[in-house]
Amino acid sequence: MRKWLSRLTFSFLIVAAACGFELSEGLQNRRPGRPGWQNVALGAAAVGAFAAFLASVRIRHSRNDPSSDRFDDPR
Repeated sequence: MRKWLSRLTFSFLIVAAACGFELSEGLQNRRPGRPGWQNVALGAAAVGAFAAFLASVRIRHSRNDPSSDRFDDPR
């Protein structure tokens, strides 16, 4: 799980930006006919994707991640 989370770091950032953009379009009434619950769902998705981005950056740059350049081999 940690391996895939660290590989998808940039994808989480793109999803968060796309959801944030759609949320801002909805809040500025540029998307007529969109119910309010969709704006709430987009906001929650943007926050969740950004949190996953931050978690994956932390995993990717940890000392014991094999996919990192700073992997300390205990052998």
